[in-house]
Amino acid sequence: MIFAKNILNKLVKNKWSNAIILPAFIVSFGAAVYLPGLSGPFLFDDRTNILENHYLKIESLDRESLVNAAFSVNSGLLRRPVSMLSFALNYYASGGSFTAFHFKITNLAIHLINGLLVFWLFGLIFSSILQKNYPSSVMPESWQLNATTSALIVSILWLINPIQLTSVLYVVQRMTSLSALFVLLGLICYVTGRMAIRNKRKYGLWVILIGTSTFGVLGILSKENAVLLPLFILSIEIALFSRVRLLAYWDQLTIQKKYIATTVVIVISATLLLWATYYILPSYGNRPFSLSERLLTESRVLFYYLYLIVLPQLYEFGVFHDDIIISKNLISPLTTLLSIAGIITILTFAVICLRKLPLVSLGIFWFFTGHLIESTLLPLEIAHEHRNYLASIGPMLIILNLVAIAAHKTGRKVVFLIIPLFALLFSVNTSLRSWHWSDSFGLYSFEAENHPDSARAQAGLGSFYAKIGDFDKATILMRRASVLRPAEAADLININIIASWQDKKQSPTLRNEIKSRLRTGRISHLTNQTLSYVGNCIASNCASLRNELVIWLSTLLSRSDINQKNTSFYYYGLANVRLLQGQTKTAISKLESAINANSAYLLPYIVLTDIYIKLGQLDKAKIILSGLQKISAASYQPRSQEIKILNKRIQSLTARQKGK
Repeated sequence: MIFAKNILNKLVKNKWSNAIILPAFIVSFGAAVYLPGLSGPFLFDDRTNILENHYLKIESLDRESLVNAAFSVNSGLLRRPVSMLSFALNYYASGGSFTAFHFKITNLAIHLINGLLVFWLFGLIFSSILQKNYPSSVMPESWQLNATTSALIVSILWLINPIQLTSVLYVVQRMTSLSALFVLLGLICYVTGRMAIRNKRKYGLWVILIGTSTFGVLGILSKENAVLLPLFILSIEIALFSRVRLLAYWDQLTIQKKYIATTVVIVISATLLLWATYYILPSYGNRPFSLSERLLTESRVLFYYLYLIVLPQLYEFGVFHDDIIISKNLISPLTTLLSIAGIITILTFAVICLRKLPLVSLGIFWFFTGHLIESTLLPLEIAHEHRNYLASIGPMLIILNLVAIAAHKTGRKVVFLIIPLFALLFSVNTSLRSWHWSDSFGLYSFEAENHPDSARAQAGLGSFYAKIGDFDKATILMRRASVLRPAEAADLININIIASWQDKKQSPTLRNEIKSRLRTGRISHLTNQTLSYVGNCIASNCASLRNELVIWLSTLLSRSDINQKNTSFYYYGLANVRLLQGQTKTAISKLESAINANSAYLLPYIVLTDIYIKLGQLDKAKIILSGLQKISAASYQPRSQEIKILNKRIQSLTARQKGK
């Protein structure tokens, strides 16, 4: 043990080690645990965001192609253009193909770079602590690990933690890792500048202002989580740089001033909370839980995340986690109240221990800061592992500090063996998960077996069996998924799709059940996605579902709670069915209704223009095309190519008519 530690200390003191050997070790160790999963397929949301996004299929690096690709999705407030542009460049660099390996190796490269940035950031932080001569409780003398070694441990443990796997092998989650990359760069600029300011160097403030603003903006344009950068900075500032001064200043305040300051903070926080609630509440209409239920449930989810991070169990991991029980109130389940009490206790402990255990306090602040966006008010799904990408640095920091303190207090250096044991636990679990992700069947089977109450896991395995032609198993799994989410019609519609592939008659019971769910159930993104698939399928191997689709869409249109976007989408779907049935006049009427319901939806304009061209009614075609051009110019998904083709057809037919 002593020999190994001496070797490590000599290694980290070597300048060539810091520049080459240690980064190479981080990259090699980190890459090894994820390599098996690089052969895996695209998954779930990869399809809608990447594979079916034709704007990413760029053939050149011209400005129009790049801009259209960058703003090709409607995710988030700013549409995450940096992330989407990276997907387009991946496609272009892959020779114009969606090869999963190329996209996943890029994700892995980003993750490894982030590991190096964590190493850099905490190397700066630990160096700052050593220079400041903090108490032995922070960096005990008997620890005998320098700043580089400490940073190496944090970065390795974070890099190989199994909770990071979805951010690496689930391609669309590049949005998370890319945003984190810029946040880490911003934090490095802050700590560098802050240390310069402490050493009375003038450039420090400029490093902070330029670095944090530049990388903060790039991070937000990758994914909105980067808006937390100032709060991560605040955590570092309070825990390390200004902790003594801030606490001393608070102690000097009179009781009256403390009450006033506390009241101001509470009033401002309450105002912001009410404002956010007012704008967020309507979006909960498409979720199977309310705002209050989500907030209560997230208190339990945060402890579940901590369990997955610190003591990972392979069978506990999953892509969805939609099998987590929703908290209905403080005591249903009882762990809700216990979790809320636990969070309050932990945060109180972090504040109280700022003086004596600043690194532990920083780790606590860091974890909870990382969850302020996705684990609070927003109407997102209850749990996803990638939400811990940056937040999980906090527990790694706490593990390192507590092990060092334990070694110092007990005087037993053998305590440091806990660190490699954690590394072994993390690497084994990540490697095994990576093997499961190396092929579709392994992943879907693992998900469904270990999460039997997850509707999405059961439906995912059912979709896999349907694709390979095992329709009986597919039907059983879809039925199981439909039982797990009784308000969702998509699983039953999928059963109908599978039946149509086999030329089987539709079950009257199933037909009535689907109608009932569409009439009174929840209209989710999955519902619309499944209906869209049927709309594309009825022209070929789902032709028997044409009348069924008319019934389904008409049922949805009879509801009083559907929004304008959905109304337009359903009318557009009806129009396409009627066109296939040869009912052109009815199709035109439905397309006009679609345009009236939502003038920003471009597909009805394209189809209606095409119909008028085929009918030879060029004046009407020109009017519709003119409207399409105006709206397309302002759309985040312009239809420039379709407009050019339609324009050429109109010009060609106009020329023929004049020639006659």
